[in-house]
Amino acid sequence: MHAHPTHLIRCFKQTYSLPPHAYLTGKRIEHARRLLLDGRRPAEVATTVGLHDQAHLNRHFTRHVGTTPARYQRTRTGSRTTTF
Repeated sequence: MHAHPTHLIRCFKQTYSLPPHAYLTGKRIEHARRLLLDGRRPAEVATTVGLHDQAHLNRHFTRHVGTTPARYQRTRTGSRTTTF
């Protein structure tokens, strides 16, 4: 027996209160947060969690967390970037 993809998406949304793509993006952001706290560079984190590039990470991360990945990393780990 086969289910139509639209039906599966509807069931997923009913069960988890959000569509599969939003769920997956949230899981990627959770993983990205952990990697950033481990000191990994945002560009490396983006590809590790399955996003195309750092720009995609910035967009999704900012939407979910409310700040950029680099700022999140600096404020959580206490590291400061010095510029001259």
